[in-house]
Amino acid sequence: MIHLRFFPLLLLTLLIPTILHAQRSAEVNAVDESIEDALRRSDVLFEQTKYRASHGILKALHEKHPNNAAVLWRLASHMINDGDGSSNAERKEALYRKAVEYSLAAVKSDNANANAHAYLAASWGSVGMFEGGKEKVKLANNIRDELNHALKLDPNNQVALTIYGTWHREVSDVSWVERQLANMFLGSLPDGSIEQSIRYFKKAIKLGPDVFRHRFELALTYIAADRIKDAAASFRAALKCPTRWKTDDPRRPRIREWLKENG
Repeated sequence: MIHLRFFPLLLLTLLIPTILHAQRSAEVNAVDESIEDALRRSDVLFEQTKYRASHGILKALHEKHPNNAAVLWRLASHMINDGDGSSNAERKEALYRKAVEYSLAAVKSDNANANAHAYLAASWGSVGMFEGGKEKVKLANNIRDELNHALKLDPNNQVALTIYGTWHREVSDVSWVERQLANMFLGSLPDGSIEQSIRYFKKAIKLGPDVFRHRFELALTYIAADRIKDAAASFRAALKCPTRWKTDDPRRPRIREWLKENG
């Protein structure tokens, strides 16, 4: 069975001269053009998996506009992406904690920015694997609160929706005994449900049908619900989606292996 970590909560839980030249040019151009145009260019580069060039634009913007929430939450997304793509535990943790810094700054700069809250939730989820049980419980509650805030501001925020889907699956996986122990010694553990997980993923897929993560994570929820045929269909749909994040391609062979055994 495939095991995926987007944000483990519980105790209980990818020419060098040419590239460098392009990056320097991107950074210079970012300062000269409008913030909105530069951000759009950075987003396109990220979608094309040209992460270094995308990040270069953001770094240049951040130097000139250090308190711009739209720049800050995008920097947080890069830290999460780089952390997910790293095999070094210390570097991974440092990147995730930097994502928390950026997203907290984004929320402080603009509390009405839904993406700032969504990426704060994602960042906290990412650092959860490095925390102890009591902090994990606290993070589970904090993540829920940030996701609720993000979705209140923007009910169609795909980041918040897909993270909430994973959150519900992970939290629902805690046994009654573990939950009682957590409530007794670690603080109140929030409730989650498989049904809610499916609902959030389906809404995210309706908004972003070609997003790999939505379909991959929905498949994992179906597995948790012992709905193997639905999981197989969601995995096959995920394989047709383009690569956007560093975690997407490493998951493809794992999907194919699972489908050989279960599909």
